[in-house]
Amino acid sequence: MDPNLFLVLARVKRAKDMAYVESTIEKEIAQIAAQGVDGKTLGEVLSHARYTFAAQLATPDHVALVGAEFLALDGRLAAIDEYFARLAQVTSADVQRVARTYFTPQNRTVVTLQPEAP
Repeated sequence: MDPNLFLVLARVKRAKDMAYVESTIEKEIAQIAAQGVDGKTLGEVLSHARYTFAAQLATPDHVALVGAEFLALDGRLAAIDEYFARLAQVTSADVQRVARTYFTPQNRTVVTLQPEAP
């Protein structure tokens, strides 16, 4: 299954804080790459992923959209259950390995959107 892109989103009220926010995100990624994540945090993130997915299924049209995404990626609705089974197997070492391998400065694209000055 296609893992899609990983996105980190930060909304900054004051433009002067942008460098600080970006630096803080980069430091957190570097820390995860160096140390992994603790079990409590990993459990909270996995729980959030399950509940966020469930929240998407609030209306019939959203159920259809989610089902269509999995059908487009894998061709089977059973892929939804398989996805969550694999997600439940993620370890801190997995997160650390992915951060080291993929969340590197050379693989990163930073996009900054700012409103035009009045």
